[in-house]
Amino acid sequence: MEWLFDQDEQHVVTESKEAAVDDFATQTVLQALAHVAELGELLCFMRESHACHDCSSLAKCALSTLRNYGLSALLMLHPEGNIKSYYALPQEITPDEVSLLDNAAAASVRIYETVQHCIFNYRYCSLIITNWSDQEPLRAGRLRDHLAQLCEGIDARLDAMLSSVPLPNIVQLTYQPLISHFLVQEH
Repeated sequence: MEWLFDQDEQHVVTESKEAAVDDFATQTVLQALAHVAELGELLCFMRESHACHDCSSLAKCALSTLRNYGLSALLMLHPEGNIKSYYALPQEITPDEVSLLDNAAAASVRIYETVQHCIFNYRYCSLIITNWSDQEPLRAGRLRDHLAQLCEGIDARLDAMLSSVPLPNIVQLTYQPLISHFLVQEH
């Protein structure tokens, strides 16, 4: 009888170990699926950002991505030589929030967290997540990575917008000297 008791106890221990392994495997799969869904949102932003030709449309595209992540945010775009533009999700931006963004942008740290905020400072954009929570450390880590890539994407798109010359200007710059030359020749 003692042998059976030990065998039953061992069987119970084995079942609890199997349950723990099953729970771990389930959590791993759920984390992987969440990561893929979040990454899909980021890729969608990258694709849609190519159709943006001004700060306003780029901000709307970024805020849509943040909304899909379930985040509230403040966003400032400050491309070189242009006026700063401010945006908020889900409401209109307030003067206090503008001041908060200006102060955050003045910091020399690229990414940092406070109790309620996660702040990203990049070349042409500053982003403050106003409903930040690190209660789920794995999700917070994934989102921090995705949001850093979102800011990189915003910077890259703004850089492309700043360096592009509209097609009519290219034509004018290319052919104007030739046209001028021939007009001078005729007179």
